Amino acid sequence: MIHAGHHSDRGLLRTILQAGGQQPRPVAPAVEALDFDFAVPHRFSRAELATLASFHAEIAEKMSATMSALLGGRAITLTHEGRTECYASALAKADGESYVINLLDDAQKLCGYMSITLISAAGWVARLLGRVMAPSDAGRDLSQLEMVLLMDVITSAVTAASLVFEKNRLRPLRRSDQARKGRIQHATGSDEFVAMSFGCPQSPTLGFDLCISSALLAAVAGENRGAARSPEQLRQELLAHLENLPVKGDVILGTSAVAMSDMLSLQPGDVLLVDKKAHEPLEFVVNGQTLLQGHLCSCQGRYALEICEKTKAKGSAI
Repeated sequence: MIHAGHHSDRGLLRTILQAGGQQPRPVAPAVEALDFDFAVPHRFSRAELATLASFHAEIAEKMSATMSALLGGRAITLTHEGRTECYASALAKADGESYVINLLDDAQKLCGYMSITLISAAGWVARLLGRVMAPSDAGRDLSQLEMVLLMDVITSAVTAASLVFEKNRLRPLRRSDQARKGRIQHATGSDEFVAMSFGCPQSPTLGFDLCISSALLAAVAGENRGAARSPEQLRQELLAHLENLPVKGDVILGTSAVAMSDMLSLQPGDVLLVDKKAHEPLEFVVNGQTLLQGHLCSCQGRYALEICEKTKAKGSAI
C-alpha cells in the first residue's frame, strides 16, 4: 500500500464497529404478498373463471323462465350469487342440513349435486301453494305431498341447467329419482367441483346450489391443457422464460486484504493494490459465480468489459 498521508479517526472506527453489530433493517416486499389457500383446487385461471361466471349467469336466466312457468306465470328472478372451487371433502363439511339430489349425465354417471337448504325448500313449497311461509315452516320436515312439490322445483331447475349445458355442447343433466335429507357425501374426497349458488332478490329464503364436476366444466371454461409435454419440452419452455428475466452482475476488479489501521488512514491520492495483475482478465460475477471474463475498456464515455472468455457456472446443466 502506498500512502499520500496518514490520519487516524477513532470516531470512524467506532462507527464501523457499531454498524457491524447492527441487524439489517427489514425490507418491505415490492409486491404485496397474498396468502395461497391450499384448501381449494385452483384449477381454473382468472380468464376461465370469468367464462364460468357468464355460464353461471346464463343458467340463472334460464332458471328464471322455467321457475316462472312452474309458478303459473308468476314472474320470479334468480340470480347467480357466486362460484367456489372446492374439493368433495369440503362439500361434506358444509354447515347445516339440506335436501340433496344427485346429478347424472346421459350415461347415468354421477357429475354433481343439487342442494336446497331446509328453509329454502319450505319457501319453494309455500310459493307453489300460493301462501306465505310461516316461521314454523323453517327447518321442519316436509310432508310426502310437499316432497312431490319440491321435486317439481328440482326438476325445473335441472331442466333449465341441462338446456344451457346442451347449448354449450356439454352432456345434458339428469336428476336421480329421490332427494335425501343430509349433507353431500362423495366417495372420493379429492374430486374437484365448482359450487354455483343461485338466489332470489324477491325472496332471500329462496335459492339453491349446483355443485358440478370441474372436469365437466373444463370444456365450457375454455381449459385446454393439451398433451403431456416431455421433460425436454418443459426444459426449453423454462429456458425461454428465464431468458427474459433481468440479471444483475458485478465486474470484479480484484480483492485486497487491508488492516483496519491502514484502511482508516487511507486518503485521496493513496493507491490500493489488489491481488489481480494488470494483464489478467476481470470477472463478471452473478449470484456468486463467475460467468464471463474480459478486459476493462471504455465505450461511449463509460467503463465497459470486453468479453474474452465464457465460464460455465458450477452445477450448471445448460
